[in-house]
Amino acid sequence: MIVAVWEHLRQDGELTHHELLHERNVKRSAFVCALLAQFPDVVVRSTRPIVLELISR
Repeated sequence: MIVAVWEHLRQDGELTHHELLHERNVKRSAFVCALLAQFPDVVVRSTRPIVLELISR
């Protein structure tokens, strides 16, 4: 699950919590967002709603 979401973030450059919950049906989506936010190339662009962005590709 984490690898698939990471690949999606790498391809699209952006990932939202809503997308994880409703389009990808990821369980523990808050944990996945928190984990990805710790990656060096990922920034939290917004916290409400949660939006993660990849800053280097």
